[in-house]
Amino acid sequence: MNTQWVNFEIADEDYCLTVDDIQEILNYETPTPVPGAVDEVTGILNVRGEIVTVLSGRRLLDLEHKDPQETWRIITMQSHGIYYGLVVDAVNEMIDINLDKLDTAPNTGSASTSELILGTYHHKERLIIALDLTKYVESA
Repeated sequence: MNTQWVNFEIADEDYCLTVDDIQEILNYETPTPVPGAVDEVTGILNVRGEIVTVLSGRRLLDLEHKDPQETWRIITMQSHGIYYGLVVDAVNEMIDINLDKLDTAPNTGSASTSELILGTYHHKERLIIALDLTKYVESA
């Protein structure tokens, strides 16, 4: 069965999230810092009256920090009443993924990162890592 996913980049690597999890894709805006928040949380944004907790895709995946770029986007999602966003370097395209063709998630050695990865998928000669942030958000 094919499902639609949004393909995006973080640190020149391809990732994707299922369209069913995504509410909208916003242009990057600097979040308001939250004192005492975990490293992955860059801050909060007010989006049409809703408070959105903004997560750094780079920090979540243990990748190097980079200053904001014009191509950055915030992918917003909601899970069990928690409204959150993920900062990504760029959003590329919508792709169809046959879940039967999703390869097993690689062992990254990091429990927190392994928990985020559903599996990998080959698309147009690229390796795309399928993510599931709901487990992370629910446990945070």
